[in-house]
Amino acid sequence: TTIAGSKLDYPRFESVQIIFNEINIGAKFIRSLHGCEITNYGDDIIIYRQFGRVKPQSVRLIAGKAEKWDQRFYCQLIEKINIDDIYIAEIFAHEYKEIADKVTTNLAKKILFTLPAVKKSDKILAIPHLKYYDEYEGFSADLIKISFAPAHISELVEPVMI
Repeated sequence: TTIAGSKLDYPRFESVQIIFNEINIGAKFIRSLHGCEITNYGDDIIIYRQFGRVKPQSVRLIAGKAEKWDQRFYCQLIEKINIDDIYIAEIFAHEYKEIADKVTTNLAKKILFTLPAVKKSDKILAIPHLKYYDEYEGFSADLIKISFAPAHISELVEPVMI
């Protein structure tokens, strides 16, 4: 599994070699590789999930049960709360627009929209990676744990819940 792309096989060496060459010569680039977009920003290399034809499926959260979303994140509702039908899903632009003034981030929208959001009826209750929590009907940070745990490294590294 690629860490960001959530694919279950490996990219071809030739594809990786092209990107390494561009990095080495210092060229400005944006490349697609195995479900990821890779770009350089100053001295940094940024790799993020590329959503193509296959979008991640929403996952309903049940108290006490860890669920995997998009082959990259473990999500767990810590305790039963009085909000029905809570789920993890991608962030859409129209939903983010409603809360943008309450979120502090310098992430590009392309990257932001690859993070998981806790939702109820298409209303964003939380974006834990941005420390955004809507106090809607008592929802708070201590009710959800989310960790980045892609399949191929989760066996080697214990997932860290936030």
